[in-house]
Amino acid sequence: MKNRTFDRINKPELLVESVVEQISTAIMGGVLQPGDKLVEERLAKQMGISRVPVREALSQLELLGLVEKIPYGGTFVSQLTEKDVIELQIMRVALETLAARLLAQKRNPQAVKRLRDIVEEMKLSASNNDRQKMVELDAEFHDALIGLTDNKLLIDVWALVSLKMRRFMFLKRHHAHGTIEAVVLPHKSIVEKIEAGDVEGSVQAVQDHLAFVEESFRQVIRSMQPLT
Repeated sequence: MKNRTFDRINKPELLVESVVEQISTAIMGGVLQPGDKLVEERLAKQMGISRVPVREALSQLELLGLVEKIPYGGTFVSQLTEKDVIELQIMRVALETLAARLLAQKRNPQAVKRLRDIVEEMKLSASNNDRQKMVELDAEFHDALIGLTDNKLLIDVWALVSLKMRRFMFLKRHHAHGTIEAVVLPHKSIVEKIEAGDVEGSVQAVQDHLAFVEESFRQVIRSMQPLT
């Protein structure tokens, strides 16, 4: 972990929330890598706070699956496995196909416009070869797909799935092969099916996209494993 990864926290009433936000952002953004050790004393010193809120924040991050505590060993950024990929994709298929179905049934012009705007931004980022921005927009598209349903329970369930999805996406930007332009096409297809009110077509478009994503995530995990 770099010597100066985190900022000082100046709002005592939001200590734990701020620690959770800073560490989770560092993990999902790739600043902290799987296996990096998180030392309470060092984190507290960087943030200018006591170790108590840091300890509580790490406990919350453990529940989210972002860190793991090893008895007598300390706290580490959790490792990612192919099992994690499978579990994540099972949830994504269930939630995102439901979202696509709901949006295709509603055919809300504002929802379609929001998704189209993201796809247009993705095209621009692809033309600029901006891989970092593409990753951010990719995650934003899938968050929007869920959020635009206006289904509170679905959105609440998605919150945890989105955290895990972003971890893989940010890792993938360094490991995945192929052109980033290819990322745009499946998202464009999803929007077109939703706009046309093609319920089954939109569901199929999401399933096809996520099947490809699962394999790309598996490649990321394999590339991170040491050679034997």
